[in-house]
Amino acid sequence: MSEALDLTERRISQIVKDLAAEDYLTIERVGRRSVYTVNESASLRHPVLDHVKLKDVLELLTSRPQD
Repeated sequence: MSEALDLTERRISQIVKDLAAEDYLTIERVGRRSVYTVNESASLRHPVLDHVKLKDVLELLTSRPQD
């Protein structure tokens, strides 16, 4: 992921921790691995966009154009 985003692994780790601290995702340790779960019901923080749910943003970003 760090190569695709042109960020260091350390920076990616900090971003993930920040997202977890803001309740956008949860991190669960399972053995030696971490499992990440997106909190789709979380609202965006900006006052103008606080009515928008993370689920809506993710759907927009991952939708494919219709033919």
